[in-house]
Amino acid sequence: SGGVPISLATFMIMLIGILLKDVKATLVVVLYILLAIFGLPVLAGYVSGVERVFGITGGFILGYLPLAYICGLFSRISKDFDNKKRTIYLIGGMLLGTIVLYIVGVIWFINFTKLDLVYALSACVLPFILGDIIKIILVLIISKRLLKFIKV
Repeated sequence: SGGVPISLATFMIMLIGILLKDVKATLVVVLYILLAIFGLPVLAGYVSGVERVFGITGGFILGYLPLAYICGLFSRISKDFDNKKRTIYLIGGMLLGTIVLYIVGVIWFINFTKLDLVYALSACVLPFILGDIIKIILVLIISKRLLKFIKV
């Protein structure tokens, strides 16, 4: 998988985005990235450091920022919609956020490795699509239950 680890980070980022909305969720992700930069082992494989955040897979880590923001924005916009329309918006936000995450991560990966787009997509995107679809479904189910109890 091109050095990109499989983790539940995107699951949590999407969930945080939906629950906390755009700005607060993005600030939480900024804090998460700063914790990693300053040495707390919060990244996949319990690693941390500047070299991890800005290394070969750093684009995916930095891509967590637009993922959180986009999920949160769609959640905020749809908060007063009926259940069906809100569900469509939440799924749309998670899909768009994931696509932006892939774009940022792949561009970073290509710039870092000088490998071509086809290789980057086959190493950094294709192995993750099914898992990310499953994460989106689970985040939707969990967030809809939790949103009943959270007033943000």
